[in-house]
Amino acid sequence: MANSSIIDYVKKSLSENKTEADIRENLIHAGWDEKSVNEGFNSIGNSVPTPPSDVPHPPKAAAYSSAWDAFEHILLFLSLYTMATSFGIILGQFVDKWLPGINEYGALSALTDYLLQGAIASLIVTLPLFIFFHLDVNKRTLKNPQLRNLKVRRVFIYITLFYTFIDMVYTLITTIFTYLKGNGGANFILHTLIALLITGTIFAYYLHQVKEDRKIHV
Repeated sequence: MANSSIIDYVKKSLSENKTEADIRENLIHAGWDEKSVNEGFNSIGNSVPTPPSDVPHPPKAAAYSSAWDAFEHILLFLSLYTMATSFGIILGQFVDKWLPGINEYGALSALTDYLLQGAIASLIVTLPLFIFFHLDVNKRTLKNPQLRNLKVRRVFIYITLFYTFIDMVYTLITTIFTYLKGNGGANFILHTLIALLITGTIFAYYLHQVKEDRKIHV
């Protein structure tokens, strides 16, 4: 049976000469599934429209997310941080191995080997976890757009944006300062590019997520 809120909204929108495509898009963005929207259109027939003012939202119960949704987002971001750090260490160690900087010392080779092994182990564990949680979170969010309003998700997104922004600014300041001292070399340039690539990619992705959240008022 069609939901009365959808029926009322469809009637009102049709009376305002809105297209069926626009009405459907508004309802789906508000969180209704396609089946409920279709039932609403099928049930109105040629009846005369008179209803309320806004795009109706699904019943409040649909807005509640389980503890798993919050927990999954926490695991997603923790695996992201560990994976990104490990990836940066691995790339940095390879740069130091094949293009040593002027301050590289052989006495530290055992420590750097240990650091590289730890980073590889961390990446092997966290990369599959990140892929799994990322795909699962996206799949669940497509089914229930209201998960975009999950408090844990919003907090971690803004923490991530803040950290990556600060890291990029610090990297650029350090780069300019080093070049002004005349100490910049190929090794230093590659380390800078690695840092900017990793943090910049993460920053750009989650900034896009924030922009998408603002488009969908659920």
